[in-house]
Amino acid sequence: MPQDPDFELYDNVGRDADKIVAARYGIATRSDLLRWAKRDSEAFLAQHPLPDKPLPSPDLAPPTWPRSPRRRPLPRSAPSPSIFWMPPNPHSGR
Repeated sequence: MPQDPDFELYDNVGRDADKIVAARYGIATRSDLLRWAKRDSEAFLAQHPLPDKPLPSPDLAPPTWPRSPRRRPLPRSAPSPSIFWMPPNPHSGR
C-alpha cells in the first residue's frame, strides 16, 4: 500500500534537528509546511492569477490643493488643549 509522501516516516539518513523534533512530537516540519502551502496555493492562483505587470506606485508628491485653515499647524506659542486636560478625579463622587 503506497503511503502519502506528506506523511511518510523519516529515516535516520539526512535528518536534521527540524525533522527529529517533528518525528518526536508528531508535528510538521518547516519544509512540510512550505510544500503544503505551495500545493494548496496552486488552485487558488489558477483562479486568481497575479498581474503581469507591476501595479502603479502611489504618487508621493505633496498635495497640490490648499489645506483647510484648521489643518494648518498652530504657532509654537499657541497652547495645546491636551496640556490643559485633566482626568476626572475618582474621589470627587461624581
